[in-house]
Amino acid sequence: MFIGHYGVAFALNRASPQTSLGLLFLATTIADVLLYVLYLFGVERVVIAPATTASVPISFQHIPFSHGLAATLLLGAATFAVVLLWSRAERRVRLAAAGALAFGVVSHWLLDLLVHAPDMPLLFESGGYGLRLYDHPLLTHAVEIGLLFGGLAVYLRSLGLRGPRGLAGPIGLGALLVVLQLVLRRGAIPVSLEAVAIQSVAGLFAIAGMAAVVDGRARRSQVPTPESLGAAGADATEGPERL
Repeated sequence: MFIGHYGVAFALNRASPQTSLGLLFLATTIADVLLYVLYLFGVERVVIAPATTASVPISFQHIPFSHGLAATLLLGAATFAVVLLWSRAERRVRLAAAGALAFGVVSHWLLDLLVHAPDMPLLFESGGYGLRLYDHPLLTHAVEIGLLFGGLAVYLRSLGLRGPRGLAGPIGLGALLVVLQLVLRRGAIPVSLEAVAIQSVAGLFAIAGMAAVVDGRARRSQVPTPESLGAAGADATEGPERL
C-alpha cells in the first residue's frame, strides 16, 4: 500500500495535534524505508517478478525485518519508548505523540496485509500472509484513495480549516499523492531495483518533508473551533510542545 498509509497519518494528527504531520507520515511508511535500505544492504530479498500481482511487478521474497509482524511490533514499541523518553513536552503531550507515532508504525503491517501477496511473515521467516488486493488494481486505487481522503477529512475538521488559504495546502498534497499513486501503480516493470530502492527512500522522506511544511502553514491559518480546542488545547498549534 502507498497513499493509504498517509490517510492514517492524517487521521492520527487529530489524536496528537502537537505532533508534526511530517513525523506521522514518516512513521506510517518507515517500514518501506527499512525495506529498501535492507534490500540495498543485502539483508532482505526482493526481485522483479511481473506475475506476482497485477499492480506491483515485484516479489517480496524475504522481508521479515521490515514487514514481519513481530519486527513491526518491536519497532512500534521502540518508537513509543523513544518518544516518551526523548520529548521534553508535558506528559500528556508525550503520551499522545508516542501513542500516535507507534500506532502509525504498526498500522503499516495491517494495511499492507490487505494488498500484498502472501509474503508478510508473523515472525522472521520467509513467506507469510497477504490478501492480494493488488490483484485488483481499480479496487486497490479506490481503497487507497478512500483511506487518504477519509483521513484528510478528519485532519481538516480537527484543525477547523476554512477558506482557500487553509485548505489549499492539505488538499493540494492529497491531490499530488493521488497522482503519484496512479503513476507508480501503472504496471511498468522496473529496470533496476537498486534505482527503485534509492528513489523510493528519497521520495518517502521528501513526501514527509512536504507534509511537515503543509502542516505548519495550515496551522498558521487555523480557525479555532470548539472541536479543535477541545482535542488539543488552545496552544496546540504553536509553542515549544510541538514535536
